[in-house]
Amino acid sequence: MDARTNSNYRSLASVASTIEANKTQKAVTDLPALLKAHTELAQTNSQIADLLESAAQPPGPSPESAAKSDLATGAVESCAELAAVVHAYAVDNGDAQLAAESDYSESDLAAGSESQIVAKCTKVVSLATGVADELDDYGYAASDVTAIGKAVEAYAKACPKPRQGVASRSASNKEVKKLVRRGRRIVTSRIDKLMLQLRKKAPELYNAYKTARKIVNVTGPQPKEEEKKVA
Repeated sequence: MDARTNSNYRSLASVASTIEANKTQKAVTDLPALLKAHTELAQTNSQIADLLESAAQPPGPSPESAAKSDLATGAVESCAELAAVVHAYAVDNGDAQLAAESDYSESDLAAGSESQIVAKCTKVVSLATGVADELDDYGYAASDVTAIGKAVEAYAKACPKPRQGVASRSASNKEVKKLVRRGRRIVTSRIDKLMLQLRKKAPELYNAYKTARKIVNVTGPQPKEEEKKVA
């Protein structure tokens, strides 16, 4: 959330808190429309708070993440065995390049980011595919190599793309801004207008309200709506 949106939200929360603390005053109870607008503002603020809390908390474990972890473990273990088979085959046949390229331990394959793990496992499958018809003596058939390749593909599909997390945060930020604008409309178009009646009836409350309406800690010029003040 940018500085202006954050400041506007703080102002909305302050306005709602001020009215909440004084809503039993007769000057307020005599204005059901003010109480209604306050209720809508409080609900909007609650929605904003929920979104901000969700964005601030790291996602907990989910069935999807557990399933992905199982896929990762299966792919890494299978590819580690397959790499060992290809390496042994390469050494037996004097293929130094293939031996070097297939020299992966299980810890080698499991290290790094998800995309790096997928890339290494995919490489092992590719190396094995090139000699799949010659691995029978090493306990692997061509169909075994194909099955491991499908396991790696399944893990790759379960891994989120880098932009997915960014898109989720962007959607959350947009929703927060939308709700802040809704709150601002409730304040400027309804609560501000109704609070004018309290200048003489409840001057202390009115002054507290004006203080709550101030926008703080905002860098840069404000749009015209932000400059509206209770007269």
